[in-house]
Amino acid sequence: MMTYPTDFKPNFFAKDTTILPHPISVVFSKLATGVGLKDVIFLSELASHCEVLQEDQVAVSGPLLETHVRHLPASSSVDDSSKRLLPRQAFTFTETISIIPHIYSVNVVLVGTLTRDEKAHVALYESASDGGIWVVKKRVFEEVDGGKATKVIESTAGMCPGWQRMIAQRTTTRVHRACAEAYHTLF
Repeated sequence: MMTYPTDFKPNFFAKDTTILPHPISVVFSKLATGVGLKDVIFLSELASHCEVLQEDQVAVSGPLLETHVRHLPASSSVDDSSKRLLPRQAFTFTETISIIPHIYSVNVVLVGTLTRDEKAHVALYESASDGGIWVVKKRVFEEVDGGKATKVIESTAGMCPGWQRMIAQRTTTRVHRACAEAYHTLF
């Protein structure tokens, strides 16, 4: 399993906010757990061959969105009162990235985890590719309209080799927006 470099310095980004007309319990279950993981991944036009792997738990201290947990060992208990166990779902899928549109594309295999903190209403997606690209997506869920709807704030930060940055930024911006706009189709 590739771990994040100790000097993780993102060089491509995306952010979007979507309001879905469903209670937070319904939206969180679909967008932050293994239940809807495959459906969410396949919203991307780039994604294929997704496999949802084992779910385990990881011991986390501090806010989930301020750490990387993908590389941490699974835990069945905590021996420190400052830590808590959070569910972590492993997955893998393939993205087909167009390098020269309609002429040359490459398949990139991603291995990642989706970790959730149900009390804080947040989820952390972390993935690494066989090509040296690391991606972190943070999803924050907020009740709106008296609990009848949910605001999903999603930010993506990734790190790739410098020569890939322009392609990664262009692709991330386009695909991130398209997926956020398609979330409503999952309900």
